[in-house]
Amino acid sequence: MAENMTLKPRQGIILREEGDGAFLFDPVTGSLKYVNQTGIDVWNLLDGKTSSKNAAARIAELYSNADIEAVEADVSLFLAELAEAGFASD
Repeated sequence: MAENMTLKPRQGIILREEGDGAFLFDPVTGSLKYVNQTGIDVWNLLDGKTSSKNAAARIAELYSNADIEAVEADVSLFLAELAEAGFASD
């Protein structure tokens, strides 16, 4: 995913927090995805304006011991998974 890629949640996707994570649910397709707290943090940054690189920087700020390169790679992979599964789009 390009570092300037921006995504936003697809309309109708439901986020339901459960314990230490959350489920994303698409009522149209029935797709369900579990995300951990970091996934919730990334999801909450999806506004169609924040780039994946900027989202990674903000996540790295939340987790002060995080390696920025690892966070950038993880955020990029997570966003690609969300887009591929239809939970988010550009």
